[in-house]
Amino acid sequence: GAQSEEKNRISPVLLSQASVLAGKILYLQNCTDCHGSKADGLGPDAEDMEPKPSNLAAMAGHHSDGDMAWKIKKGKGPMPAWEDILSEEQIWNLVNFIQNLKENH
Repeated sequence: GAQSEEKNRISPVLLSQASVLAGKILYLQNCTDCHGSKADGLGPDAEDMEPKPSNLAAMAGHHSDGDMAWKIKKGKGPMPAWEDILSEEQIWNLVNFIQNLKENH
């Protein structure tokens, strides 16, 4: 199905410092309330959520780029779908930022 095709998708945005930085800015603007400033799933709004937001730092490197992009696009549980809010390029910049977190642990 579409989801398995999307999960195997290769990022159209090359991994670069510029992409990771753009993703970080988007993350700080849109994702920290739930996923936390350290991407550990412990944002200020996380307490009341079920299921809890993912620990993205722990997920980094363990999920395909396509899988992460799909989850951002479509949303999951209390997380909204971002496909109508963020551009394709912004979503892939976010993926590059999240995947790059594994380098910092």
